Amino acid sequence: MNMDEINRLTSSTFFAQLVIALLALIVGIAIAFGFPAFFEVSPNLQHDSVVMVCLLAVGMAINLSTRTFSALLVAMQQMHVDNLLSLALIFIRTILTVAMLTAGWGILSITLANLVATVITSSLAVLRAFRAVPGLKILARLVSLEDFKKVARVGVWFALGGLAGIVILNVDQIVIAKIVSLEAVTTFAITGRLYNLSQGFLNRITETARPALGQMMGQGNMDTAVRTYRQLFALSTGLSVAVAFAIWAGNRAFVTAWVGEANYGGGTLDLAFALNLLANTWILPNRAALSAGLVVRQQTLSRLLEATINLGLSILLTMRFGIVGAAISTAFAAFVTSFFYLPLLTARMFQRSFKEFLLRDSVPPLLAALCIFPVAALARIGATAVGGVVGSAAAALLTIVAGIAIVWGLVLGNDLRRRFRSAILQTVRSSNVGPGR
Repeated sequence: MNMDEINRLTSSTFFAQLVIALLALIVGIAIAFGFPAFFEVSPNLQHDSVVMVCLLAVGMAINLSTRTFSALLVAMQQMHVDNLLSLALIFIRTILTVAMLTAGWGILSITLANLVATVITSSLAVLRAFRAVPGLKILARLVSLEDFKKVARVGVWFALGGLAGIVILNVDQIVIAKIVSLEAVTTFAITGRLYNLSQGFLNRITETARPALGQMMGQGNMDTAVRTYRQLFALSTGLSVAVAFAIWAGNRAFVTAWVGEANYGGGTLDLAFALNLLANTWILPNRAALSAGLVVRQQTLSRLLEATINLGLSILLTMRFGIVGAAISTAFAAFVTSFFYLPLLTARMFQRSFKEFLLRDSVPPLLAALCIFPVAALARIGATAVGGVVGSAAAALLTIVAGIAIVWGLVLGNDLRRRFRSAILQTVRSSNVGPGR
């Protein structure tokens, strides 16, 4: 593809994304003004709640309008830059949130921090994309209807899948706010904060592998693609098991030390968040492989069904069990839809037996989870006894070290272990060869 074609395709994609972003902004602002009445917000918080939702809508619009530049970084094999920007977003947002809460900004702290972090990281993505692609031009006169149609054929399904993902990740908080209270949303969000942050980190592992998988499939190297997918599945699920139980081990002590016992949602809610993390990360390698193979429509339909079931279950279970019911509904909806269907689609794409495909991949991480759980349970008891950040950190560290050791022995195959050992040895040798040696 020459530079003229790249400029046409990029311009067409950018302006299409811009239209979507503007529509999202309009809808978001409309929702903002109806927010206080729908959720029965107290009069003293109504103004702040409207501003908060408007800021969220602006942040979402900025993110949507600049996704083209992130895609360019991936296409130019600079996925590490996109990953660094995503990590920077988390870091900046966290620091700003803490600073603004400390300064007394109240409920606006999270949304303001998110908006500032989004503006900074989106600007960096734009600048980096123009540096990575010399001669890049984005002009309205370069928009091509034919290029737009090519993008739209797959892009519509990707957009619907993204919408389903937003519903899956956020519907529980909306239901809690309507059925329980806005205060309960705070408890729910704080208890699950570490799990949400780790979800973003684990997402990057599979997203990084997507371009390589697409290249292998495009070149017809399906055996290599299958082998890479299985290594990705082992690494992603194994690491998610260790991380989920490490967070669960120290989360009570951490949240209690951070915001007090009254804002901790309880052990059952904590465990439900751990299960949600495992359920969501389980399907990430499948989504990466299917997207790389352009099998988009089927997985999007599955995600839409999952979102619908999640919404219905959230309402029913929240009415019966409170905020714990909202958390459980997410894992259950994933289990009855994407948890099995996406591996089935992946097996079919690779022309493998689904039963053999599922058993070979799923048994090792499940065994690892059974082995790690007792360690995490004992560490959690110890963290509660010690208390504070020290107890939390000690419990999480003990669990993650034991978890990685178990995952190393039970989940990672010989080839993957050999590659890790080789990478570690190469790093050590490089560090021993300093300047002038």
